[in-house]
Parts: sequence; C-alpha cells; structure tokens
Amino acid sequence: MNRLRTIENITIWLLAICLNLTGQGLLAANENTVDHVKQIIAHRGASAERPECTLSAFTRAIEVGATAVEMDVRTTRDGKLYLLHDATLNRTTDGKGIASDKTLAQLKQLDAGSWFNKKYQGERIPELREALQQCKTKIDVLLDLKEQGTTYAQQVTAEVIKYGDPKRTIVGVRSVEQALLFRKLLPEARQLGLIPNPQSIAAFVDAKVETIRLWPDWLKDKSLVPQIKKLGAQLHLNGTTGLPNEVLPLIVHQPFSLSADDPATLIKTLKSLTQDRQTDCGCEIYKLSAAYDLPKLAWRVTPQALHVSNAKKDGFCLDGTLRCLKIITPNYRQAGGEPPQFSVPAGSHKFAFSPALQFFQVTIGKR
Repeated sequence: MNRLRTIENITIWLLAICLNLTGQGLLAANENTVDHVKQIIAHRGASAERPECTLSAFTRAIEVGATAVEMDVRTTRDGKLYLLHDATLNRTTDGKGIASDKTLAQLKQLDAGSWFNKKYQGERIPELREALQQCKTKIDVLLDLKEQGTTYAQQVTAEVIKYGDPKRTIVGVRSVEQALLFRKLLPEARQLGLIPNPQSIAAFVDAKVETIRLWPDWLKDKSLVPQIKKLGAQLHLNGTTGLPNEVLPLIVHQPFSLSADDPATLIKTLKSLTQDRQTDCGCEIYKLSAAYDLPKLAWRVTPQALHVSNAKKDGFCLDGTLRCLKIITPNYRQAGGEPPQFSVPAGSHKFAFSPALQFFQVTIGKR
C-alpha cells in the first residue's frame, strides 16, 4: 500500500509541474526530442533476431531500415581482418580459445550460428571485406576497432577504400591517438568516440571526433551531456531492446544516434512516439523529465499518456492515449501500481488520476 501511495504521489507531482508551467516554460518544453535522432545503429547487426556479427545479422539490419550497422574488427594469426565481438570463440561459435590465435581458414570452419538458433547452422565468421561489400550503397558501417596500432589501422583503411565506402563509414575510435591516425588515413570517414571514461570527452572532441558515446550509467552525471553539446559534438547512446521503457529515458538527452540489438523495435518505438505526438500539444513530457530531474519511476509510469492527453485544441485523445497505455501499463504494474485512468474533458487541461485496473483491462481489450 505504501508503495502504491508513493507512486500516486510521484504521478501527482508530475501533473502539478506540468499544469503550473509558465507560458515561456511551455514554449521551451515543446521542442521534440525524437526528432534529434538521425542515426539508428544495429548493434552487431540485428543481433536480437540473428546471430550477432554475421552476414545474416547485417542483412536483417538492412531489411528493417537501420541506418548503420556496427561490427567488431579483429585480426587473425595470419593477418586477416575478421568480425567477432568476443576475444574468445566460446560464446558465439562451436570453437574454443582465443580467436586471434587462429588462422582465417581455421575460423572459417567454425559454426557461428547454431548457438543462437539451429536454423542458422553453418553461418560463418565473416571477413571485414565481406561485410563491407554486403553493406556498400545500402547502409552505413560503424567499425568498432578492437585493436590499436598503425599496421592494424592501415589494413582497416585499405579494406574500407577497396571494398566499402569511406563516406559511409564511421570509425569507432578508442584512443585519441587512434582518432588522429584515422583522421589522416581516412579523412572522409566520420568518427565515433568510444571513450574510456567521461574525463576524456574534451580530448576526443579536440581530436575532431564528431560523436561521443556515453554509457547509460554515466548519464547520472548531469554535466556530461551539456559538456558534449557545448563542445560542439554529437551524442550517441547505447540501448538493447529498443522498447519504449528503454528509449524514453534516452531520448530526453537528445542523442544524435541510438543503437539497439533489435533495430526493428527501436524504429517502431520512435515512429510510434512521433505518430502519437499532437501538433497542438503544449506540454512535452520528455523535456520536462530532463529539465526537472524527475525520478525514473515517474516518467516510466505516465509520460506518453499525459503528453497525448494534453492537447490544447483537440482535448482528450482516446485512441492515442489507449495506444500509449498499452506501452506503459506493464511498466506501471512492474513498479507496483495499477494502470492509471485519465479523464480529460474536451478542450480542457484538467486531469483526473485514479487506479483503475478493471477499466483499462476492459477498454484496452476492446481496441
């Protein structure tokens, strides 16, 4: 009971902030955060649907409409570039041991698909050149560089130039030295700073790295995102599922790019948020969440339903709100509460909140 009361209090707090904003605050809050996302990166390909870092995962990423595909680049014992996230073979192949201790021929004998699903039996560890050829003209390529050194950098550059498209290549650099080296070797490519810690942001930006990745845990430091934007760089954030309860807390930071293991779901989520937006809406809850530093529970429970309901001109939007409630109801119940009921008279900004599980079970079930 105490937990439910806490949830209700947080929700009421969110409503109070929303309803008491000044006119100037409403204008500032109206900027839509979904529109800032320009790049959707399939992490290791569409790795939620296909075995990661394989040609089938990259094909699926292209099919679902991702704008970039991420792949991890390593070197074999005989000096060939191949794609595998882990340093060892144990997790994603039927082999064992350190992958880079093997020759390319030995790696090509391994099954890199059955661990994920038997229907992908026979899927092989791809060479970098194979993936570059597959993706050329179809999708941007993000290279997560797992090694350092000039020889490695020169080899990666040569294959990008020969088999890929430098202009559609994003180099995931892990050191300032690597960023400076690739700026000379591959000047047409963009760079994503896979920074080792938040203290290195300025150094990577000084090295002309266009985009900086922050881990979600780092976002607890409220100074990092403003620092990146003040320095003139773009923000990248990692996700996994692409589901609304993951995406909503990320987009409040206005990232340029998002990644997910399931790019199809991420695309669907972003589209749903855009479609549910009302042009006459005077209250942007995503922005409020960041501006007022609300607890995570508050905007996991209520934001999209409030946003859709709060239309100045059109009043209560039943269809839109019900779509949103389908999204937020599982999160609300997981947090310990019952699904909320919103009642908004046409043309009004008044909200009424009450736990009403039965109402929404019946109403949503009829949609």
